[in-house]
Amino acid sequence: KELLKQLNPTNDILLITSCIDFKNDYLFYNIGTSIYYSSIYDLNVSTLLFTINSNFGSFHSLTVSNDLSIIAVSCPNAVYINYLNNFVYNNTLTVGLSGEFNDPTINSGNINGNPNDARFNMPYGIALSNNNEFIIVCDMQNNSIKKIDVNTGFVTLIAGSTGGTSGFVNDIGTDARFTLPLKVCITSDDNFAYIYEYGVSMAIKIRKINLKNNQVSLLKDLSSIIPISLNIALSPNDKELAIINALAPSPLTGQIEEPRIN
Repeated sequence: KELLKQLNPTNDILLITSCIDFKNDYLFYNIGTSIYYSSIYDLNVSTLLFTINSNFGSFHSLTVSNDLSIIAVSCPNAVYINYLNNFVYNNTLTVGLSGEFNDPTINSGNINGNPNDARFNMPYGIALSNNNEFIIVCDMQNNSIKKIDVNTGFVTLIAGSTGGTSGFVNDIGTDARFTLPLKVCITSDDNFAYIYEYGVSMAIKIRKINLKNNQVSLLKDLSSIIPISLNIALSPNDKELAIINALAPSPLTGQIEEPRIN
């Protein structure tokens, strides 16, 4: 309620940001490649945290750790992991770029490994684990789900084709198939990830990955009930999955063992 009361268009950054995350009493968001934050009690005051030196002008997704020590952002073909201490910027680990190819607008590929060697093809949705150990990445145009070690930047393919082949297959690891996975969220125990994907012929779906064994399953087919999503998020108790889209949502009712879709 307080957030809604305070939110108003006098803070121009909040109107033009391309990605945003909410943690504790703060909103974190971008303008271009600069990251800002605001207290939810005074959203008209923006404080610059840091600026990332990137040839791309903006970001796709932003995720902040619960202790506010890590902010990760994705842009075409790169993920930037930024480390902070008490709101003071320390350093950035760049994953997916290196040397003369340090240009996220052109530097695409499908390679796992060390941060300088790894390559993405439109890493879109990202989510940081609650233990601050890994980031799950929707490598959208490679039709795959990857994991980044937060400390080393090492990239591992956990689900989807090694060659970027699209499709719809529920299976384990590289035997599973995705089509344009877009957004991701992680359960509070870090055991599962939920993936929003466009799907074959825009048959939009929510997929579930067991992060202990990389088993992929279907949570729900959404193609008939919801427009394209801007983001997805889990409630703190993991019982509700909210799908944020450009149109007003129509919450579904009922209690189920899996998260309820809103």
